[in-house]
Amino acid sequence: MSKDTIIITIAEQDYKPQAGSFSIRDRIEESAVASFAIHDPEGEKEFKKGQPVEIRHNDLLVFAGVIDKAVGTLLDNKKYKRHSVSCIDYHYAVDKRAVAAAYEKTKAGDVVRDKSGDRTIGTILEEEGIKTANILEELKDYTLQQIIDGEVDV
Repeated sequence: MSKDTIIITIAEQDYKPQAGSFSIRDRIEESAVASFAIHDPEGEKEFKKGQPVEIRHNDLLVFAGVIDKAVGTLLDNKKYKRHSVSCIDYHYAVDKRAVAAAYEKTKAGDVVRDKSGDRTIGTILEEEGIKTANILEELKDYTLQQIIDGEVDV
């Protein structure tokens, strides 16, 4: 039997969370929230709001978003830190943006990819520096109506 492995990637650097510190809260109609602690024996790491985060469980992507809050606490009065990090998924970016485009009978992946105007989803996400690869992979075969009707678990 293989051991469960959780890998947290922050700004393209991999970390393992402190044992017992990891959680993800995901509720319908709300953004998912992840929290964890990372030990930093050398006290060299710095985590900032907005840094991209991906969390994998046994190589399966289970969370993608950005750091919402990070607090580093010195543990030994010298350099050893424990970083408490909380993250929000990418729903926040969509929730706070006004998109001025209408689509009919269009695959959701094509909507995310659309960069035909100043206020289309693809243009806004690109401006924000948000990687759309994960979104596109999950939505590529569904229409917006299927997602709105709840036929797709995203």
